[in-house]
Amino acid sequence: MIVSGLTLTSCGSSRPAAVSAEPLVAVERGCANGDADSDPCYGSAYNGFNFNGYGKGQVLVTIPRRWTLVVRCQNSASTNAHSCAIVRGPGAQRPVTKRAATASVPPGKSATFTFHATAPATYRIVSLVPNEELAGMWDVLTVARSGSPAVTLLRSAP
Repeated sequence: MIVSGLTLTSCGSSRPAAVSAEPLVAVERGCANGDADSDPCYGSAYNGFNFNGYGKGQVLVTIPRRWTLVVRCQNSASTNAHSCAIVRGPGAQRPVTKRAATASVPPGKSATFTFHATAPATYRIVSLVPNEELAGMWDVLTVARSGSPAVTLLRSAP
């Protein structure tokens, strides 16, 4: 996910088809798998505490139930370590599953995790580094009963 500045793709090697909020999301049709690229602290939005320039719930990522999402957390624009995780609600310090988070990602490095969307629910995409969620490093992930994946910009950048 997914998360802010995401690229969602499914299996296969066909070219991505555009979905809402291009270039935030591109989707390949055909399989129930997705890839999400997230870059913590991209640019200066929220003093750098953001995912791909978005934070504080600006972005809603929606994926259908039964999709498997592979999240790549790349720390390319920061001098500090960050993380990417999917959690249940505000201030949650544990990912929804043991594998739904990266460890701390040092500057210039990346890490990957997999999230299996088994039931409709709403989650947060956050950094689990202390105080970073409070500073703005969070967006919203919804697992829908059916439909197509999408990214919706809920409000413009600060």
